[in-house]
Amino acid sequence: MSLVWGSLFDRDHALRLLAGRPASAALALPEVMAAADRFDGLALEGKRRVRRLILRHEQRARMR
Repeated sequence: MSLVWGSLFDRDHALRLLAGRPASAALALPEVMAAADRFDGLALEGKRRVRRLILRHEQRARMR
């Protein structure tokens, strides 16, 4: 959630997370950066909707 909490996608944090998994980082990096670009391109309400969806998913996952 911290990656999308601010007004822009936190690319630095994403890169630090990927650095901890070097084997999969090369495969994931282009997709993560594309997601960052898409998130940054959203209007404010779109960003809020993404955050609500993430929170809803986390809540449902805890209920299982």
